[in-house]
Amino acid sequence: MQSLLAELQDNCSSLWAPRHVQRIDPPTAEEFYRQYVATNTPVIIRGLLGKWADAAHWSDAALMEKAGELTVTVDVTPGGHGDCCAEADGEELCRVPYLSVNDRQRCCSVERLPAAVHDRGLGLGLGLESQSGLGLHPTVVRVLSCDTRNFNFTIGAKTIAPEAHVYKPPRTLHPKKHNCSRAFSFDGVPYLSHQNSSLTREFAPLAQRVPSCLPLARDTFRNEPEAVNLWVGDGRAVSACHKDHFENLYCVLRGEKRFTLLPPTDILFLYQRQCRAARYAHTPRSWKVQLEDERVPWISADPAEPNFNRFPLLRYASPVQCAVGPGETLYLPAMWYHRVAQKGVTVAVNYWHDMAFDHKFVYHNFLVGLAPHLPALLSQQQQQQQPLLQGGHAEAATAAASREECTESAAESEAES
Repeated sequence: MQSLLAELQDNCSSLWAPRHVQRIDPPTAEEFYRQYVATNTPVIIRGLLGKWADAAHWSDAALMEKAGELTVTVDVTPGGHGDCCAEADGEELCRVPYLSVNDRQRCCSVERLPAAVHDRGLGLGLGLESQSGLGLHPTVVRVLSCDTRNFNFTIGAKTIAPEAHVYKPPRTLHPKKHNCSRAFSFDGVPYLSHQNSSLTREFAPLAQRVPSCLPLARDTFRNEPEAVNLWVGDGRAVSACHKDHFENLYCVLRGEKRFTLLPPTDILFLYQRQCRAARYAHTPRSWKVQLEDERVPWISADPAEPNFNRFPLLRYASPVQCAVGPGETLYLPAMWYHRVAQKGVTVAVNYWHDMAFDHKFVYHNFLVGLAPHLPALLSQQQQQQQPLLQGGHAEAATAAASREECTESAAESEAES
């Protein structure tokens, strides 16, 4: 079995998954399809974007001018790892301090929080609420490096100075119906990463300057995007390893995105498990985790920071690292696994196009079903081989003893003669 896995790794590295992601000038639709889409191979394209991607359009000032009155959706986590698997055992979760969790359960900590505070003077109004209780802090807005010295937060009828911190009591769902009164120091990491076609649904003023579809994509895929998403965050925010059933064109407009890419066959080595869903909840003094009844398939291993003792099969994976800078577009093929980090404040737009559910999906779906059973199969095989090895040692010892007896008998016969 292990020899087969090693062969799979070798075949992926030599025949399919690139050792580094190629950078190219804009190809024709035919070239793009033949060399990259049909082969399911990632590539970085320079110069594909028009003037709409100029850095001046995505500065703090430009964003505040275009979207300064918007209420938007933001994801907030205690340490930036919002969708990772972790052990909730009363200790740290995702290596984040001040976390209080009593349940010894594996949980997938996915947080999607609706914006609730309409900020009237400072760029994107990234106020937050949740049923479990979250608050607002100026650092939520500084995801765009905004100056927080000369404005006030307006929450319902109550105005709170920038130096104050807001606590939203549990189960208050709308700021216009409830005044916020209690203070705490909010230590969360915000990440504007809602994947609901957020650019078109929540950022209409920005969407006006962004093409609804890239011409290369329209000519290649012959369809319109299923979603166009906006991403804004800083170096603390990380998206855990996952895959999407979309052909993805990821356009970086500001900062630098750092991708760890893995081919679909690497699902065998990523330890995807049925994890119990959970949400982060903030109390006045700590972060907690609220466990839910639902279980979701999620990847436990981190290919960018591999723990081979805990995840030994990760040694067989074929990760490739790439950095995508301003004005560059990453073609991320459907079903490729990816873990995403960023350097500094980063702004990006990505286009999701529907994939072809063909033989590639069939093969991959089989591997997805096999993957959870692979560690047990390997362990069982090793246990079965152990008695054989022991038996082989015994047979070898018997044969050696027999040869020794024959040698002694021959020596005695020669001495007698």
